[in-house]
Amino acid sequence: MSINNYPWLNEIYKNVIRQYKKNILHHAILIESFYKVKKKKLILEITKWLLCKKKKYYKSCNICANCKLVMSNNYPDLYLIKEKLDNLKKTGVNEIRKIINNIYYKPQYGKKKIVWLFKVSNMNKFQINSLLKVLEEPPKNTWFFISDIKNNKLLETFRSRCLVYTIIVPINISIKWLNKYTNYNNEQCFIAIKLNNNSPIDAKKEINNFLLEKRFFLYQKFLFSIKKNDFVSLFDHLNSKNVIQNILWICFLLLDVIKYKLNCLNFILNKDCKNIIYNISKIYSYRKVVEIINIFFKCRYNIINIPNINTELLIIDSLIKCEKF
Repeated sequence: MSINNYPWLNEIYKNVIRQYKKNILHHAILIESFYKVKKKKLILEITKWLLCKKKKYYKSCNICANCKLVMSNNYPDLYLIKEKLDNLKKTGVNEIRKIINNIYYKPQYGKKKIVWLFKVSNMNKFQINSLLKVLEEPPKNTWFFISDIKNNKLLETFRSRCLVYTIIVPINISIKWLNKYTNYNNEQCFIAIKLNNNSPIDAKKEINNFLLEKRFFLYQKFLFSIKKNDFVSLFDHLNSKNVIQNILWICFLLLDVIKYKLNCLNFILNKDCKNIIYNISKIYSYRKVVEIINIFFKCRYNIINIPNINTELLIIDSLIKCEKF
């Protein structure tokens, strides 16, 4: 897909190109977001345009030698630091410096040098410090494009040396985009987006994999287990390769039950499951819903954060605890 297929990227893309044309493009551009929005696609398209031999207005040609080299990650003066530093925390400062030193040499091909850097917040302070100097005094005709998840881990001293773009996709834009690429209606698209931390990219993937339907089936089984007070029967439906997601779905449903009890109906996420939410709210008190949410959240946290934990035993233990309340 071209960048035109991602409307939330267009304005930043054009803005960067306008700055370059006016000769005021900042040498370090940090592109961040709270969720997946195709940041790497944006950086790729900007890079192609900067290096393209036959660019026209805001478009790169995609057929010249430079464009083809960029698309294949073989452009000599394009430094893909991410590929060399897959595990940034375990990479020494000397390795970072070695990569940085290469960009001070004369370009091998053309006049521009581009550096891509991903997940910089994973670096430790020593690695960050090795980058700060080159950002303060960058080589001529060299641009840094940095992509990261927006969080508080990135040092402010690093951010202050970059021009920062934060990508936030309005919900109406996400819904319109999903309408174009799926057969789902507005309500279904809204649910998919909210279940995926507002990421239209992840929402589209979930829709294509029929996960919304699997979620609804799981909710039906969950309601059945509540009515029978037989949570252990839910084990086979939770324990799959998507166990972390399944548990999160259950938590989302129970949070909707709390919203229903508090009469916050406009904030219900699973809008297609109102009957299930209503039934659970009639069976369980507010306190019991909160307790079960805590059990599931703790279970999910342990699965994610404790290496080699026995997931099956953890799930069974959590389900038995739910039956006792």
